[in-house]
Amino acid sequence: MLLPASRTGASSAGRWRRHNVSLDRSLDDPEMIRTGGLHFKEEGCVSCHGGPGISQAEFAKNMQPAPPDLTKTAATLDDAELYWIMKNGIKMTGMPAFGPTHNQEELWAMVAFTRRLPEMSQSEYKKITEASEAVRASSRSR
Repeated sequence: MLLPASRTGASSAGRWRRHNVSLDRSLDDPEMIRTGGLHFKEEGCVSCHGGPGISQAEFAKNMQPAPPDLTKTAATLDDAELYWIMKNGIKMTGMPAFGPTHNQEELWAMVAFTRRLPEMSQSEYKKITEASEAVRASSRSR
């Protein structure tokens, strides 16, 4: 996949980079989506990007550049672009790189969840994130 410099944060316009990322599971896997929902909530993604029926936090509304509303924009990026952005972050924005703190499987789970946001209802969002919290709580108590 080729990404333009403007998408990768490269300083020289016109540069293109090839990024090979692959996945051996379906992004429609319910467990993967739940895991991604947990990360979306725990990492505070909802504060900047909002969610189904949830607006951005007040501080995010004043960020420059403005964080995209993923319920609207996630469909404009392909899976590899979402993965790359989550892994590497975007320079000169508030978008952090999750690559240093999350493994490849966790990053793909975040992509799976983000991919679903444009068609996700508020009740489905709540169900997924609450179920993810319950799974996390039960695994901590073991």
